[in-house]
Formats: sequence, C-alpha cells, structure tokens
Amino acid sequence: MAAIKDNVKLESECEQRKQKKVKIIEYDILRVIATTFVVIGHSTFYTMQDTLGYINFQITDYLSFRSGVIYSFFSEIGGWIYTFHMPLFFFLSGAVFAIKSLDSMSLDSIIKNKFIRLIIPYFLVLCLFSIPLKTISGFYQISDLVNVYSSGLTFQETTGGHLWFLIALFWCLISFYPIAKILSDRYFTILLVCFLLTNGSYMVPSINIMLWNNPFTYIFWFSLGYVFHQYRQDINEFLDNKGIFFVLIMGILSLTSAKFNYLNSFLQTLVSIIFIYGICHYLARSKRIYQNKCYQLISKNTFGIYLFHDPLNYVLLYLVYETGVYRWFSIWFIVLGWFVLRILGNMLMCCGLNTLINLLFKRIDEIYMNMNSSIKYIFFWIIIMLTAFLMFLYPIIG
Repeated sequence: MAAIKDNVKLESECEQRKQKKVKIIEYDILRVIATTFVVIGHSTFYTMQDTLGYINFQITDYLSFRSGVIYSFFSEIGGWIYTFHMPLFFFLSGAVFAIKSLDSMSLDSIIKNKFIRLIIPYFLVLCLFSIPLKTISGFYQISDLVNVYSSGLTFQETTGGHLWFLIALFWCLISFYPIAKILSDRYFTILLVCFLLTNGSYMVPSINIMLWNNPFTYIFWFSLGYVFHQYRQDINEFLDNKGIFFVLIMGILSLTSAKFNYLNSFLQTLVSIIFIYGICHYLARSKRIYQNKCYQLISKNTFGIYLFHDPLNYVLLYLVYETGVYRWFSIWFIVLGWFVLRILGNMLMCCGLNTLINLLFKRIDEIYMNMNSSIKYIFFWIIIMLTAFLMFLYPIIG
C-alpha cells in the first residue's frame, strides 16, 4: 500500500511539474508582439513632458519629402498601436492568469509573489536606471532630482513613466482574484461585474494610491483575457475552420478606425485585440516563427525590454540630437536606419542588459545562499544602505 501511495504521489508531482511547464504558443507570440508594439509606440515621440520633466528634440525640422513619408508611416503605426496596446497587455495578463487553477492560489501568495515580481522591479528600475538615464538625456534637471525621486518613490504616475503598468497590474490581480474566486465558473457574471467596475471607475473621484488613480480602469480587459482562456480551444477551432475572413474584417476595422475614428474606444480596442490574437494563432501554426533564434531572444527578454526600453529611448534621442546626426534626416535611408536603431537596436540592447542583470542576480543568489545567517544579515543591511545612498544621497550631492 505504501508503495502504491508513493507511486500516486510521484505521478501527482510529475503532473504538477507538467502544468507549471505549460506554454501556450499563441500567448507567447502575443507577448512578443505586444512588447514590440510598446517599443514602436514609444519610438514615435520627440517631445516628452511630465510634471517634473520636459524635453523637445527638434529633429523633424530637417525631414525631406521622402524621409517625411517614412516618419509619417511610423507615426501612423504608433497612433494605431496607442488605441489598444495597454488593454492588450491586461488581456494577455488575464489569459495567462487563467492557466493556473484558482484553487492552487491564495490572496496572500498572489500579493507576495507579485510584490516581488512587479513592485520591486518598479523601485529598482525607476531609481537606478530610469531616472538617472532621463537625467543624462536632459529630461530631468539635476536640481530637481530630490523632487523627482520623492515623486517616484511615492508612486506618482508621471514620474514612473511607462512603469505605471507594473503597479496597475499588481492592483488588478489583487482586485480580480476575489471576484473570480467567489463567482467561480460564472464567466458571464465575472465579465459583467468587471465591466461595471471599469465603467464605474470613471464616475468616482480619482484615488491616488500607489499610482492607481482608478483601481478598476483596466480590470474588464483583464477579465476578458481570463474568460477568453476558458474558451480558447473553441475559439481556435473557429479560427481554424472559417475564422480567417473574420480576423481580416477585424483588422480592417481596427486599422481604418484608428485613422478615421468611426469606432468608439471600447470597440476599437476590442476589434484590435481580436485581430492581434487571430494573427498570433495563425503564426503559431508555423514552427519557423517561434523556433527562430531572434524570436526566442526577444521572447526570453520581453519583461526586460519593457523595463529598460523607454529610458534607453531618451538616451538615443539625446545622442542623435547632441551629435547633430539629425541634420542628415533629409536622406530617407538615414531616417529608416534611425527607426530601425530606435526599435530593433533598442530591443537588442535591452536583451543584452537583461541577460547581464539576470546573470548578476544569479551569481549574487549563489553567493547569498552559501553565506551563514550572520553574514547574510550584514550583507542585507549593506545592500539597504547602498540602495539608500543611490536613491537619496547621490541626487543631493549631485
């Protein structure tokens, strides 16, 4: 009997490991596309402003007709992306959240895991990477750094920049879990509740708690992704049989409405998400896509690309402006090369940086695990003091 129990236990553990290793190709491709869209969207701006920083790179004054066409093309793509890209991220997050059973989670485990995964990266990237690089680029002035750091550490939306998504997703997960847990498999009711919460969030006064002015602004799109996953197999079957024309229609609506604005923001987002997922589904049929080395490099580093791309974008703009390269923007292939550098070059730099940081943290973890408890305690306080110096004292001294 004991041997049978051990066997059952072993099989159960193996099954759990398999579930942890589940990777849905469509979601992986969607994550890569969504991350690339964010980089493209942020690569079409030359004037940036928040409550404490401002910069205006007068690069576009030197465009010729041909180079202007290229610039306009990327600007139009960026405008289209901005009609849906953040709801797409929440949709994807909800779908991925649905992979794991709610019974295997608890609210405290979600808070603990997502604090490590989302809040700590927010602090580290903001204080040690984003603000310093934005200061180098001239966006922030050294004299304002105390206020900038103070604003960032108290979760002010404008200072956090693109990192606001980390805090928003943290709150969204915490808010959604009890709703899904209580309503269980009543998926239509989950959607209805989250839809009402999202619409109701625009009717109440703004609440500035940890960068989340309206806690439920994106919870509907998260819930849509969650419910979508429950019916993913049926939806994929529809797409395989006769869905290609439906996806094409969604694509035409998405692209033309972004230009002519005949759909409201809700419908524009919805048809765009359907269109993008449909593309991901058809791309997932080809192993050449997700087995490509370039794709795999981006796939492994999507989180790092999201974290690091925006500050690097400021530095690239600063270098082009300070070196006077922008004066060559009347040549069309120079402009095309500039966008390639700003998009693909930026993503590759992020991949390299993310890989180095992962190796560094892995090495630190190995050293830390081999320390005895007293040395760990000393090491912990040394890190705290160094971080405090970098976050507070350095800006004051500078």
